[in-house]
Amino acid sequence: MQVLKWWVLPLGVLIITEPFYRDSWHEESLELIPQMQSVKKLQGIFRKISALGSGEFFSLAYVVAFCLMPKPAALYFFFAVSTQGFLLNQLKSMYSENRPYWESDEIHSVKCHTGFGNPSGHMFGNCFLWVTVYLHVF
Repeated sequence: MQVLKWWVLPLGVLIITEPFYRDSWHEESLELIPQMQSVKKLQGIFRKISALGSGEFFSLAYVVAFCLMPKPAALYFFFAVSTQGFLLNQLKSMYSENRPYWESDEIHSVKCHTGFGNPSGHMFGNCFLWVTVYLHVF
């Protein structure tokens, strides 16, 4: 019953309501991203957030997990992060949505990514990683 209350119901609400706000948020983000990119103070924060969701960071996290955690917990961590990567790729394929800098010349990217942009792999990975760490600790 707890799974239904804390996981299935909230996910169901998100899936049902998403079509009502998705397009308007996307259009607004195309206007807000250039404004946010022009604020120099935000650039460092966004680079750090992006680095925490990168493949390099996850590779380092795998090594640290296997060195410091009990082996069953490290395998759980490996499985959780691998599952997250699989789910991310499935969602990107389902949405098939352009990256913002493909649609607007005002938006600049540090790297030229060729895969779909939604959901954000960096933010998806960040959220999943820290929830997994939290669940492991508590």
